[in-house]
Amino acid sequence: MQNIIDKISNILEGERPTHAIPSQKGYLPVKFNAVNFHEIKPGLFDLNEAGEVAFIDGGNIEIIGNNNFSLQLMRTYWAKYMGDKRIKAKKSDYFVLISSIVNKSIHFKIEVFDDSFEKIEENVVSADNEQKPESGVNLIRRIYEIRAVKEISENLNKGIIVLDGNLSSTHQEEEEELKKAFNTVFDKDIVLLGITKSSSAVTDTGVSLVGYLHSIAEKDAWYYHPLFTKGGSKVDLYVAKLHPRSRFAFMVDISKPADTAVVFNTLAYHARDPTFLGYPYGLLEADRSARCQENEKDHLRIKFMQHFKDKHKISKILNTNKAHDVLDHMS
Repeated sequence: MQNIIDKISNILEGERPTHAIPSQKGYLPVKFNAVNFHEIKPGLFDLNEAGEVAFIDGGNIEIIGNNNFSLQLMRTYWAKYMGDKRIKAKKSDYFVLISSIVNKSIHFKIEVFDDSFEKIEENVVSADNEQKPESGVNLIRRIYEIRAVKEISENLNKGIIVLDGNLSSTHQEEEEELKKAFNTVFDKDIVLLGITKSSSAVTDTGVSLVGYLHSIAEKDAWYYHPLFTKGGSKVDLYVAKLHPRSRFAFMVDISKPADTAVVFNTLAYHARDPTFLGYPYGLLEADRSARCQENEKDHLRIKFMQHFKDKHKISKILNTNKAHDVLDHMS
């Protein structure tokens, strides 16, 4: 065992990194320097200086599905705060039907219905050969989370909007929605940012970027900047530890130039809840409120199954890929 432990230690404590590796085009790395650690002082938080702060997240769960389709319950939730007081919140439920279209390549047809079963949107997106229909909901859920930025901004002239996750895109449709969100906040005194709970960003030696900066930081609560020069990108990247007693640091994306001291003092003010020290409570609330529960899934599955004419035949088709679930519950 010690032999394996020694090898892992050598990997983690090997050559000292010099810079972060950009995962997107348009970023040029800046060499690590201790002066780029900036102290966060949440005690200096000013309610009026920061304005209102909104947090957005989404969730989903499959109701019924098979290799060629997936019916999902999807939920988005946002909450807006002024200091510790939640002043407004909204939860929205949708049904998402994803079906495979196989021609020369695989595509997903994605249809979105509101909670009264009226269709409100339809898209066709490309898919990898290995992807299953249920993976298509991840894109549409992300799009609806981003769209919430516009909804919140309509009655907000000053403040901060926080998305769960980064501000980068992996699909053209997602990129278009992010551009709209950036334009929405651009002409207002609103800062749009994203916080990533688990980042895959690495340094030039291959070690975790967030983990490395966390290990060498000498301040109790801090943000690190700059990691890169942006080039043509609209998003600036940071790493931050938001509470002195937190065990975690996070990647933080910010959409436009901002008073970073105000932004991070504000985030730290909202990251004091003992449930998850160092993580903004509003995101914790949004995560919990956006989760779709198993009892909801079971209720809706029964509701939909009742409307099939040949329930026995349909049940056999739907159970094709469920054998693994039985084994999971037996273990």
